[in-house]
Amino acid sequence: MPGGVNIPLIGKEALQTQWWVPLKPALQGVIIKVLGHYFHEDLEGIVSEAEITLANPNVTLRVADRFTINEEGKITQQENHFDPREVTGG
Repeated sequence: MPGGVNIPLIGKEALQTQWWVPLKPALQGVIIKVLGHYFHEDLEGIVSEAEITLANPNVTLRVADRFTINEEGKITQQENHFDPREVTGG
């Protein structure tokens, strides 16, 4: 995937053209339900939580991405976490 952890993408245009466009064909039949965003008290971090349902294999993942933010409000670090167990119940 372009960018990666050691070479971050910079700017909205780079995110759109280098990350989203190549990823879009792989997302056919994928459902993303954002559950919420949680902000650190001092606004130095955000966690975004979602359920992602894949078409093949037919599975739903719970995902949480943590972003560290500097004093300028820019993301300086990102951690991605997911639970591969099937989501059950409400």
